[in-house]
Amino acid sequence: MHLTASPPSPVSGMPGSGSSPSGHGRLEGLTAAITGSTRGIGFAIAEAFVAEAARVVVNGRDEDAVCRAVSALGDGVVGVPADVTVPEGARSVVKAALDSFGTLDVFVNNAGGPQVDATLDLSLERFRAVMDQNLTSTLLCSQEAVKAMLAQATGGSIVNMSSMVGIVAAPRRAAYAAAKAGVIALTRVFAAEYGPLVRCNAVAPGYVDTDLTKELKRRGAIDSDRIVSRTPSERFGTPAEVAQAVLFLASPAAAYASGSVLLLDGGFTSAAAWS
Repeated sequence: MHLTASPPSPVSGMPGSGSSPSGHGRLEGLTAAITGSTRGIGFAIAEAFVAEAARVVVNGRDEDAVCRAVSALGDGVVGVPADVTVPEGARSVVKAALDSFGTLDVFVNNAGGPQVDATLDLSLERFRAVMDQNLTSTLLCSQEAVKAMLAQATGGSIVNMSSMVGIVAAPRRAAYAAAKAGVIALTRVFAAEYGPLVRCNAVAPGYVDTDLTKELKRRGAIDSDRIVSRTPSERFGTPAEVAQAVLFLASPAAAYASGSVLLLDGGFTSAAAWS
């Protein structure tokens, strides 16, 4: 099922090779699909892409949330309620882009979720669920996206959502850290295997002010005052700041970037040894 807000006719630029699309928007003429994009960082990415004139496919598991996102983002946006941890869901997101706009130029693997459990208490069921949500979804969607991108002369660009804890250790995040480290490994494998037509990069945010982190604060799972005191930027990041990093990597401005991981943590990991 596709939920749409008056998509315009499809045209395509060349994000894989770095040829700049016409017009003023950095993504004008390009089609981008973003998983997990009904709220938080994913929705901010969708907003940033729409602002840069991209045609956008948004995705989430909840149909009502997808409808709200499509309505908020406006024309040129298609919504796909789907579970991207299974092959059928991943295929449906790519199919929506091709059916609605005729091309798939950018794919953002943003679907995922946090995990905070004492490692000795982490059940196998919970571990597998976190891996599926964060890593399996990235693999399945990237496979489908790359098939579509290789079938078009212009190629494409994939941006994956990793995390600071995929680079440095964090207590009580065994499943999440393993999944996000896996996302980095997948990013580099896809970059090595499918260039030059397809670029693949990752963003690794630190602490970002979202509804999810607010809930972690409420539960006492993170100590926001301590985090801010250890961060040179002295604050959490914002979804809009992460979105701008994703926008850069997706765009022709990053034409020579592939296999890269952009760490966005306000200096937290750099200063951690001195805190």
